[in-house]
Parts: sequence; structure tokens; C-alpha cells
Amino acid sequence: MPIWVMIVGQRNLFGGPDGHMSRVSILSQIYFLTLLILHTFAGYAFCHLLYLQFRQYRLGKPVWGGWTWRALTLVFATHYFNQMWIFLSFTFSDGAAPRILFPVNVAHVISRPFIGPMVIQLFYLTERSRLPGHWLWQVIVRTAWGIALPAALIRGLWILGVATPWPNLHDQVLAVSDALLAGAVIFSAVVMRLSRRPDDNAFRRRHRQWCLAIGCVFLLSLVLQLMWWPLWFDTLMEFFLPLAFVLATVYYGERFTFFDVFAKRGLLFLLALVVFTCQFALVSPLLTLHRLFFAKYWMTAITLVPFVLATPWLYARLNSWIDRSWLGRRFSAAGAGESFAESLRDAVDEEDLFERSESSLSYIFQSKACIDCDAAAVAQDAAVAQDTGGLREAVRVDGSEWGVVRIFPRPDGVPFLSRRQEAARSAGANFRFQPG
Repeated sequence: MPIWVMIVGQRNLFGGPDGHMSRVSILSQIYFLTLLILHTFAGYAFCHLLYLQFRQYRLGKPVWGGWTWRALTLVFATHYFNQMWIFLSFTFSDGAAPRILFPVNVAHVISRPFIGPMVIQLFYLTERSRLPGHWLWQVIVRTAWGIALPAALIRGLWILGVATPWPNLHDQVLAVSDALLAGAVIFSAVVMRLSRRPDDNAFRRRHRQWCLAIGCVFLLSLVLQLMWWPLWFDTLMEFFLPLAFVLATVYYGERFTFFDVFAKRGLLFLLALVVFTCQFALVSPLLTLHRLFFAKYWMTAITLVPFVLATPWLYARLNSWIDRSWLGRRFSAAGAGESFAESLRDAVDEEDLFERSESSLSYIFQSKACIDCDAAAVAQDAAVAQDTGGLREAVRVDGSEWGVVRIFPRPDGVPFLSRRQEAARSAGANFRFQPG
């Protein structure tokens, strides 16, 4: 029986024998429905994140954290997809029994002990240049992997049905895995403390603060488990902590190019889940037709049409809100192009054109900008921009590269995401007709 049914109680979840719904039954069903929505959202979000990371890899972007971070993301995605599958199969079976997708469940069980070593290696790789040189770092990394490998092997044999030497070996291995993860959190906190510099920008400091906060919550949860720790709270912590860590690392650490796309589509999907769940819960009971039963499905479609038609408008409003309130953008990609083109209309000569262009770009991107008309510098500038975190876009005149628009990295370290790159392309396209 799934753990969430054990938590709320089967009778509380399904109601009494006579169908009577008590207050406890209603609260249990709300709790189950909340977990169902959250795990469905997380499973979709992480699969979409893997797809977007693959797109970034195809673009040839440098991989922050090396393949350690990619592997850790895949492990978390496997976990959330496995949980989503169990929830959905339990629901589609009408509460009879969940169906486990065996290959995904095996991958989840085997990969769990590797989370601790991956976290240790990730923080060591990303902060190695700032750490004092000492042989102890490599020893800690190798020791963590040396503990995790036999733990993963034992869990793999257990999930495949191989008999263990003693009955509670699996529980002991799970405790070792949790202890290894706790050690990884402490190791990461020490690494971040030793890698601090007085000249660190605000963006780097915020990344450190988020990681430390998530780590403290995790360690506190381990302590509370020894005193007071209800199972329902453990389920929520298991859901939210990895999600918070991945979101903070994707934005502040990896500086994921498609983070804005990921955030907007993920929020739209979550909102759609909530809206459609409420719609079916409130409207479907009203469509219990008897004499006109053949029109039930048509009426259901009619009630859904307003939501479908409103989706483009809603997505545009979400885009605007996330750009303005979360990402701190002054313009959308289209708005940036219009503002840039407007600023060039009153230019009286080439010098004025360059000054207006650079001033407008600096205001749009909130960073220093320049336009280089040296064609020889265009080729080497692409690699420089990619390494430093800036943007560049070639300016073409009569089909050939005339120069390049360069946006330097922001002073606070905030990354340029995919929509800012679209704005840079728009600026290059609007500028190319101006020089004469």
C-alpha cells in the first residue's frame, strides 16, 4: 500500500462503508489531491528541465559543474518521475493498488545513495579554484564514492529480489545513504564558507545563502526525526527540498540559459493543473444528466472552451509578471526590439547613432554595451562572450558580417537568459540597416 494511504488511512481516504464523508475523510482527500497535483507537476517539470538542458548542450554551452550536475539532475528527475507514475497508477486503478514502472523504480533505488557523493563532487568542482590546496578534499570525495558504490549495489540486489544476509540490511543501507547525504550537506557548507571572498557579487552571495538555507532545513529535519516527525511532513520535505535545491542551483549556479522558459512553462502547467482540477470538481457534478446523458461530453467540452481560449492571454500575463517581478526585466524580447528601434530614429549622424545604440542597449540589458564595427574581432568575440557570461550578436550588412553588438556581463552576476538573447538578436537586426 502506498505511504500516503498509510499516512491518511485507507478508510479516511475512501470514506466509510456507507459512503459517509467525515471531516477527517475530506481533509485526507484534500491532502492526497494536493500530493497528486504536486508530484504530477514535479514529474513534468523535471522531464522538461532535462529536455531544455539537452537543448543547451546542443547549443555548445559550457556545462557548469561538469557532468556531475547533469547526472544529479537526472537522478532527481528519475525520483520525481517515479513518484508521479506511482501516484497516477494508484489513481487510475481507483485506489486498488499502484503499478510500479520497474526500470524507473530500479534506477531510482540504485541511484539514491549516489546523491551524497554527487553533491560533494559538485561543490568541490565548482569551488575548487577558490579552496586552499589540500589532499583532504580528494580523499573526502573518493571516500564518499567508496561508501556509495556498495550501498547502491546492495539496494540494487534487494530491489531485484536477491536475498540479503540479514533481514534489516536494506534499512541499514538506507540509513547509511541518509548519513552520507547529511555529510555531503556539511561538506558543502564548509566549502562555501572557505570559498567566500570580500569581492563576491550579490548574485553569488544569494546562491550561497539559498544553498545554506536548504542545507540547514535538511539537517534540522534529520534531527527532528529523532524526536517528532510525522510521516506526512516527511513526505512534504522529500518533495520540496530537492526541488528547491535544483531551482536555486539552476538559476544561481548553472545560470541556465532556458531558466525563464522553464519557469514560465512550469508555472503555467501548475496553474492549469489546479484550474482544471477545480473545474472538474465543481462543474462535473452538475453534468450528471439522465435524460440528456448523450450530451454530457459535449457540455463538458463547452465548459472547457473558455479555459482553452484564455490560455494564450494567461501565458502572456504570466510572462509579463515573471519578467517584471521575478527576473527584474524592463522589457520583453519584442518590447526591447521596439524600444531599441525607437531610440535610433532621430540619430543625425553615425556618431550619434552609435551613442544612442549603446545607451539604449545599456538601459535595456542593465549592463555595459558596445558596438564594435571591426569585422576581424567578430569571430574571436563569440568565444569571449561565451566564457565571460556576456552576449554578442553579429550585425550583418548586405549579407556579410559588418560588426558585433556586445553586452558585457552584469556587475551583480545575474545571468542573461534565453529571452535576453532574443532581445540581443533583435537589436542586431534593427541596427544592421542604420550604418551608412
